[in-house]
Order: sequence, then C-alpha cells, then structure tokens
Amino acid sequence: KQRYSDGDELTDTELANFRRRCLTEDYLRRAYYYLGIKDYSKAGLCKKLGDDEEIAQAVVEGLESDGYLDDIAYAARRAGQLITGRKLSEQTAVYTLVSEGVDRETAQNAVADLDSDPIERISALLEGRYRTRLQKEDGPKKVAQTLSRLGFRWDDIKSAITKYTDGEQLNGD
Repeated sequence: KQRYSDGDELTDTELANFRRRCLTEDYLRRAYYYLGIKDYSKAGLCKKLGDDEEIAQAVVEGLESDGYLDDIAYAARRAGQLITGRKLSEQTAVYTLVSEGVDRETAQNAVADLDSDPIERISALLEGRYRTRLQKEDGPKKVAQTLSRLGFRWDDIKSAITKYTDGEQLNGD
C-alpha cells in the first residue's frame, strides 16, 4: 500500500511517516469496529482508540466530518436511555454523560430537552426496585436517603413516597 519494496532503505522521516500512516489505518479500523458495537462520544472514542492522542483525535475528527460521530445526537440518545430506561435523576444523567466524554453544556441541554417527570420516575422505582424495602419499618426513610444519593430532589422524593404510601399499594393493592 505504501509503495515500498523489500530492501528499500528509509530515512528517519520516511519511517516516521510510514509508522504514522499504519497507526492511523489501525485506529480507523478500530474506530469502525467500536462504532459497530455501540455509540460513543468523540472524547469517549478517542480514549478507546489508543495511546497516540494526536492520531486518535485526527481519526475522530475525520469520522465526525464524515457524519459517523455527533456528540449532540449521542447525548440526546444516551440521555433518553438514562432518564427513561434506567430512571436516573437529571443530575446523575448529566454526570454520566460528562464521564462518557460529552461536554457539560451539551449534556445539560440533552437532559433538559427530555420531558420526564421526576416524580413518575421515582414512583416507578418505588414500585419496582424499592417495593420490598418500603414495607419494612424504617423503609421509607432509607429509600428516601437512597433516592437522595441518586440525585433526586428531596421535594420530589417526599411527594412520591407520600403518594405511594398513602395509597393502598403497601397493603398489596
């Protein structure tokens, strides 16, 4: 591919350029492979590709210009998964997106664009994951503390737990 034959002597510059082209092709193959498995943010894919940040950044920028990467679209899809699917709080969803390489402003905008009621998410968690804990003597208090650590606002937690426990749901209905 590089038009070199066996026995050709290369200068140091030619050798460095040859290695760079080979590493770029390797990173590009890896990038296509990783993108075939799941979505990545630009920074997340850059980190995944390898140690040479300069080449990884060049490959990622090329993929972005070709339309394979879009941090705004990635943040919107991932925020939907975190908020709707996993029932996380907005704060935790933003933190997760930032840890995956999305800048904070894009993450906050993606989470803010979702129309999701935190009380409904908390209620879904109460009906599923925390149902048995609520039935214990100090259950509502411990569940409220757990939800608070997950990033939900105290007012939302209080109203969801009150709504859940005031109904007949704890008695088996």
